[in-house]
Amino acid sequence: MFLRTIVSLATTALVSTASVSHAAERSVALVLDASGSMNGRLGDGTAKIDAAKAAVHELTAAMPGDTRLSFRAYGHQSHRSEHNCEDTQLLVPFGTADAVRGAVTSNSDGLKAQGYTPITYVLGLAADDLKGEPGKRVIVLVSDGKETCEGDPCLLAKKLAEADAELTIHAIGFDVDYQARSQLQCIARAGRGQYFDAASAADLAEGLVEAAKAEPEDEVVVITVPKTIPGELEIVGPYYNEVVDAETGEQVAKITDSNPVASLPPGIYNVQFGDNMWLKSVEVTGGERTVLTPGRLKIEGPYYTEVLDPETGAQVEKATDGHSEFPVLAGRYDVAFGAALWRGIEVREGETTVLTPARLRIEGPYYNEVLDPESGAELIKLTDGTPEQPLPPGTYDVQFGDGALWRVDLKEGETTVLTPARLAMADPYYNVVIDEKTGKAVEKLTSGHADMPLPAGTYTVLFGEAAWTGIALKEGETLELKPGRLKIEKDGSFYYMLRDSAGKDVLKLTSGTNDIPFPPGTYTLDVEGQQVPVKLTKGKRLVLKVQ
Repeated sequence: MFLRTIVSLATTALVSTASVSHAAERSVALVLDASGSMNGRLGDGTAKIDAAKAAVHELTAAMPGDTRLSFRAYGHQSHRSEHNCEDTQLLVPFGTADAVRGAVTSNSDGLKAQGYTPITYVLGLAADDLKGEPGKRVIVLVSDGKETCEGDPCLLAKKLAEADAELTIHAIGFDVDYQARSQLQCIARAGRGQYFDAASAADLAEGLVEAAKAEPEDEVVVITVPKTIPGELEIVGPYYNEVVDAETGEQVAKITDSNPVASLPPGIYNVQFGDNMWLKSVEVTGGERTVLTPGRLKIEGPYYTEVLDPETGAQVEKATDGHSEFPVLAGRYDVAFGAALWRGIEVREGETTVLTPARLRIEGPYYNEVLDPESGAELIKLTDGTPEQPLPPGTYDVQFGDGALWRVDLKEGETTVLTPARLAMADPYYNVVIDEKTGKAVEKLTSGHADMPLPAGTYTVLFGEAAWTGIALKEGETLELKPGRLKIEKDGSFYYMLRDSAGKDVLKLTSGTNDIPFPPGTYTLDVEGQQVPVKLTKGKRLVLKVQ
């Protein structure tokens, strides 16, 4: 659908606005979105940027050879994390289609979608690109999102059209939400052009291709006489919305529950929703009422949950226990639970979207980090003060200690309760705990930290070079280790080596390092060349007197 739409629009731009006019008398500036959101996928799994590249191939192939064509992209040079609002480049300057086809397609094929959507800035530069071009001047703007930088692109389109009677601006919304569609529609209206919805215009696209083959109709010029009477702006279900004049930046009205309709001079306005959410390019026409119908978002059991613009990552609202339902503009959002994102939440006009997150609870938490299982990034923490938190449904790793991981699958609307095992040491001596499954050190037992929660599993506890292996912990149960102790009694200084059953040196006993805890088991003590068998029992001290 998108491929046919863009080809139709381009050919329509060539033939549909003037009588008996040849393609050579038109200059078409193709402006393509390569922002980060173009990495999203269509219903058939195709990446939007790949579909756009294929569309460029079809467009250049269908365009008459003597048409003048340029190609500009935006959002392709800087990652969105850089917030680059000047990320655009004229990749192919104007030339006949025959001369620039190859350059346009090769530059399109090399695009990497990654950045912001600076539509206002790009429209201004595209108009500059067209200066000096002969005949009709046409901008074909393709975008899958709204403006993410300063400025109002609809206001600029209006000014550009007023300054150049030969300029037409067409806009294509590629798999767009309500906010982007309304803004692109405003751009097209203000620019004397047409708006095409690439996600739903297959029949229209075919009709435009057929119309492009027919003889052009007589030129129709519409003269609009400005109305001096005011228009009205209504918000259905408002929540203290500020209205700002797009041109001056001045606040001109407040729309509230008690005053849902504002009388305004004809013009273009920006309307604020929530903390940092603006609907730009709202047209108010004299003698008419413009009605905005936001959706509502409700989050069950929030814990300071942020609602984010998915393209910029900016917070637009936040949900708390006392503010769990609120109006938001129709569109797609990411909802953040700590650093865990519930992506692509769609809110429709006049409808309430209810999120029922999963919940994770740990019985007896000890500063547990919840991690992304793929990247290992920390998402939230569970502590004694916050033993339960909401999270998007999905798979997580819950970390205990320095690296013991408990993988959990959380389901929407359900509470998952983790009851860890506990490992206690009756007589700790800076013991390292190793997960036998991964071989990683996951905890340390010390005199001040002798009892700890761990996932069920099998562990090894080190006493210096000696290992107490096969320690099986069961969910919800506490296992206390009671090591033996070995004490040497001898007058004067001494230095004896203790070896395990395999003959490995595991402990040096000296007059300064003596009477220490050790795993139960059978050992050999080298006493001045004499091999003395030693058996340590759980929880008991063995005293060896050397005479």
